[in-house]
Amino acid sequence: MGSVWFGNLLAYTNLLPTLSNLGYKLKKGTNLILESNAAFNRSIYPLHQELEFTLPYEGTLTPCFHFIKLYEKLFAIGLPYTVIEIRFTPAGHNRTLIGPGLERHSIWVDVVCNDSAGFKTFYKTVEAEIKQSNARPHLGKFCEIFDKKDLAQRYQENFSHFYQLKKEHDPEGKFVNPFTQKLFGI
Repeated sequence: MGSVWFGNLLAYTNLLPTLSNLGYKLKKGTNLILESNAAFNRSIYPLHQELEFTLPYEGTLTPCFHFIKLYEKLFAIGLPYTVIEIRFTPAGHNRTLIGPGLERHSIWVDVVCNDSAGFKTFYKTVEAEIKQSNARPHLGKFCEIFDKKDLAQRYQENFSHFYQLKKEHDPEGKFVNPFTQKLFGI
């Protein structure tokens, strides 16, 4: 909880850019590459919201810089302290029918905001922009504007197969809830 309080203090007093640039200069040349189970096995204690999506690996830097600039532009409306985490996965993932990293070398962009006022405006803006691209949302995280049409466009025959399996295995709609109703049109 202290890290969020301190991060927000730095962000709202405009010290974050200065200190992060200083931190970057001190860290420069010390990049560390780890397997995901060693790098991301942490607990995040403060309440937070996450929006995560994948993009094709090709042209990685352009979308990364774009979303950082978007955050900086919207910061004035009172956005909370935010971490933008970038990960990569190789092509060939095919264990899910509608997973965000399905069958392509992907960059994962995870935007993590503490659960305070302001994050929804940023997330809705980000979602609107990724909806216009070939990005794929992580359906288990913040995902408010995507619907059946969007998923069918992104996953094509895999979505049709998923939809058929859903109808076959849950014909009475026992697992339908407002979220799945909106997302899958079930």
